[in-house]
Amino acid sequence: MPSLIAVCLMTLSGLSFGQTPSDTGLDASGDYQKEMQACREGRTGQDRATCMQEARNARQAKRQGALQTPSAQSMGANAMARCEGMAEADMAACRARMMGYGQTSGSVAGGGMMRELEVIEMEPGQESVNVAPKGTGPVLVVPAPKQP
Repeated sequence: MPSLIAVCLMTLSGLSFGQTPSDTGLDASGDYQKEMQACREGRTGQDRATCMQEARNARQAKRQGALQTPSAQSMGANAMARCEGMAEADMAACRARMMGYGQTSGSVAGGGMMRELEVIEMEPGQESVNVAPKGTGPVLVVPAPKQP
């Protein structure tokens, strides 16, 4: 009988509970005055001194042409790199979650995103499986890990 695994991934952020990125005053524009105002008003989830130092560092990097917004391609490569080093079935499930399969709940602003994907492991020698999903999302079928 195949075993069922619920797989979750959580990513945390420095935002306070209930904050959204637009509430923080920080964005990819590199607007120093706007960022410093957000620091003074305590909207960033960082202590004031750290926030102001980060705003100064970003202004310096922008002046030097080193402040860049990551491309969608590099963001995707970063997401896939997080799955490296996992066992084969776990890596397949991780990559599927990073590509948007399964269900996602929560938010970065709320403290974290949880990505869930139902995974069915097929036992060695098993050629087919009848899938009765527990939820409404897609199901990933992977071979069971090889026993040592």
